[in-house]
Formats: sequence, structure tokens, C-alpha cells
Amino acid sequence: MKTQLQILTEDINRLLKRTRKTILRFKIMNNIRNNDEFDYKNQIYLNILEKLKIILENIKKDKTNLLLIVSSVRFIFETLIHTELIKKEPEHVYRLIYSIYKHQTAKIDLVKQSLNSDLITLKKLIKIETEFEKYLTSNHSKKEINDFKKQSTKEFWDILLSKTHPFLAHVNEYDLKEIRKTLTKVFVPKYDQLIIDIEKEKKVYAKKILSKKFITDLFDFRNQTSKVFTVFDDSRTWETKAKIVGLGDDYHFIYSYTSLIIHSTSYSLITTPNIDNEEISYNLIFIRQHLFKILNNIDEYLLAYNSRYTIITSPQFRRKLNQI
Repeated sequence: MKTQLQILTEDINRLLKRTRKTILRFKIMNNIRNNDEFDYKNQIYLNILEKLKIILENIKKDKTNLLLIVSSVRFIFETLIHTELIKKEPEHVYRLIYSIYKHQTAKIDLVKQSLNSDLITLKKLIKIETEFEKYLTSNHSKKEINDFKKQSTKEFWDILLSKTHPFLAHVNEYDLKEIRKTLTKVFVPKYDQLIIDIEKEKKVYAKKILSKKFITDLFDFRNQTSKVFTVFDDSRTWETKAKIVGLGDDYHFIYSYTSLIIHSTSYSLITTPNIDNEEISYNLIFIRQHLFKILNNIDEYLLAYNSRYTIITSPQFRRKLNQI
């Protein structure tokens, strides 16, 4: 008689095969026919499936890794929320795709903040170094110089180690003024240009979006490019989105449970990093159930797509799928 873990493992493997097959379906569909309206959903669903495939393959390799399996539970649950929202709110797919610009800009802004902070720190370090060099040229005894050196060195490293400085990782290997020159002449303009490029790209896409009736029917852009990405912004929390699609109870449990392990709590620190079969099974139940729902949601979309274009049941599609 099979154990619960064996049954769950077989189910996960079947879902992995189903995921791989669905990925192939999307790729073949995209090769056979392109349709502007459906391309958006094809893109997001294919991205979802590719991420799920990687997660399931990693779980298949090592089911005893606590952080891996618990973070997978959370990621898959959040992905389920997305697929449920796409069904309930047709506009969600566009919010999801175009929010990448918001995230890219936020990421670059964070890097720029870190860079500016490191430049301020670098200014302090250069000042310490300059003062020490000046002290050496003055009339001081060897003991005074050594004492001042110890004091300066301590002050230097106290400042440097007070926080993480990603742009100052090699202060021991290069001249400080050269580092400052590289940061100000290369890195600052680089990140400024990235922001400019993103804003230019957003304007291009905003114009394209306003020309697509199947999108403008869902949003009130007032035919203004400046409003496109503002309207796309989705500030709802995961909790709110989970409640909208009827997953509020699951949200509260999964977030509380996964937070105990994903974050550096006493539970995650003290318990063993590997888990026993019972706890593996417990987590796999969530993964199986939510993954099954995700794939069903995507299959519903594929059926709707096929009813319009009869691609999935066409001889051309079947021949391509059989060739894989």
C-alpha cells in the first residue's frame, strides 16, 4: 500500500508533466497564429507556466528542503490568486504585464539611493584618508603618527562597516578618489539613463495601448497617454486580492504559516532545515491543490481560445504536438 507521500509525489509529477505539455501548447499556438488581444494572455500564462515548471522540478530534486518547499507554497498560492483575478477581472492581465515598469523603476530608484548613500560614505572616507596624509607631512613623533593612524583606521572601518555598501566592496584594492570618479562618471549617469529609457518606453507603449480598443474598453484612460500607467497601477494588497477571488481564509493561513519559516523566526532558526515525511506531505497538499486550480484556470482559457480559433484541435496543432 502506497504512503501519502508516495501518492502526493506521483500527483506532483503528473502535474509537472501537465505543466510541460501546456507550455508546449502555448508555444505551438504562438507559432501557428498571432492575435493581438490573445497575445497578452498567452504571454502571461506562458510566463506563469515556465516559473511553475522550474519550481516543480526543484521540488522533485529535493522535497526535504524546508525553505524551498514552503516558499513554493506561497509563490504558487499567489500565482493562483493572479489566475483567479484574470478570470474575474479581464483587465487584470494588463495590470499584471505593465506593472513591470513600476517594479523596474522602483528597483532602479532603490539602487540609486544605495549609490548616493555610498557616495556620501565615500566622501567621509576620503576626508579621513586626506587628514591622515596631511598629518604625516606635519611635525609629529612616530608614536603620535601611530596613534593617529590607529584612530583614523578605526574611524574608517567603523563608518564602512556601519552598514552594507554594495558600491564600496573594493575600497582596499583601489584608490578612493578613483572609485568616486567611477561612481559619479559611470554609475550615476548609467542609472539616470535607465530611468529615462524606461519613461521613453512607457510613452511608446502608452500610445500603442490607446490604439487597442480591447484594452481601452476596460479602462478609463480618457485618451491620455499620461493616464495609462496611472490607471494600470494596482495598489491592492495580497489580502484584498485573495478575498476578491474567495481565497481570504487560505490567505490568512498560508501567510501566517509560511512567514514562520521564510522569515528568521525562532521556529525557522531552531528547527531542523530538513523536514520529515509528514511535513513534506502537508506542504505538498497545498501545492497540489493550488497548482491543480491554476492549470484548470489556464485550461479554461485554452478552451475559450480554441472555440474562437480552433487551433488546439486542428490537425496542424496535433501534428506539431506529436512531433515533440
